[in-house]
Amino acid sequence: MHSLVQHKQTPQQQLKQQQQQQQQQQQQQQQQQQQRQQQHQRLQCQHQQLQQHKRRCARFAAIPIRPAFNAS
Repeated sequence: MHSLVQHKQTPQQQLKQQQQQQQQQQQQQQQQQQQRQQQHQRLQCQHQQLQQHKRRCARFAAIPIRPAFNAS
């Protein structure tokens, strides 16, 4: 019976625990959001590089390629 009394928490202790749990959850959520933003930025960067690459390719394609040897 004595051990049961020890296990019981005062309302204050329970409140403290709940607050700590909430803080931990909030921290986890913030970390997830930061990770998501980092991934998003990385994707945007890759996308911009792709766009530049396409533009460069298009510029090369616009240059008429002269045949290396003339048929005539």
